[in-house]
Amino acid sequence: MSTFNKDTILEATQGGMAVFEHFLKGRGGFAPERSFRNPFYDDKKASCHIYRDKPSGNYRFIDFGDNDYHFDCFGFVGQMFNLNCNDSKEFVEILRIIDRELGLGLQTREDKVSEVLADMGPRVQRASSVQPLVRLPELDERITDFTPPVTRPFNESELAFWGRYGINEKTLKAYGVHALNAFEGITKDGRPYTIQARMSEPIFAYIGQRHAKIYRPFSSHASSTQGSSPMGTVLDWGCCPIAGTSCSLRVGRRMC
Repeated sequence: MSTFNKDTILEATQGGMAVFEHFLKGRGGFAPERSFRNPFYDDKKASCHIYRDKPSGNYRFIDFGDNDYHFDCFGFVGQMFNLNCNDSKEFVEILRIIDRELGLGLQTREDKVSEVLADMGPRVQRASSVQPLVRLPELDERITDFTPPVTRPFNESELAFWGRYGINEKTLKAYGVHALNAFEGITKDGRPYTIQARMSEPIFAYIGQRHAKIYRPFSSHASSTQGSSPMGTVLDWGCCPIAGTSCSLRVGRRMC
């Protein structure tokens, strides 16, 4: 039986306080135990509070300037994402949002499969009905020479950055993510360049067989590709188990 429910969310977030802290950070002058402005409208006076409800022991949001804004952490997230707590399907989506955004990791594999089935419906296909992926020789011919960047161990500040999203060093290693001191690349017009990492601007890389995806979370150009990946490349394919009941592939250009 799944343990992904309202009670486990509240237990993992100190009665909902962690949810408010996550979503209110940088909004309306928010600070715990202080008044702040309502983030849902152009509030001019700091009349909002987060308080602990004595009967339940959980935290709630209240706006003394507008009584319509009075709810627990689930109602607050529902307000942010235009979801109704009284609708069972939308309430489950609120739980999923909190779990993902805070990196709680409360959803089991079965929960995630159910989420994919609910989202994709008839577009989900059984593995037995899909033709297997085959590497085409003509695609390999298009790959240019590639020299992997030099990696190094993660430092404490880098691990703290990933830890904010519930990602630890073991997970980074499992998915081939590394820290770099620098990386070299070639511009579209053929000019070589080098970018050095700094404490305030780290460089991470997912290194494939003949390419590397570069990720700089605090840079204006957050991601780029070094080397070449042919059409039909599936990132993280090597991290998938040899056998399983289902596989969800998402097509897109977004990284991390």
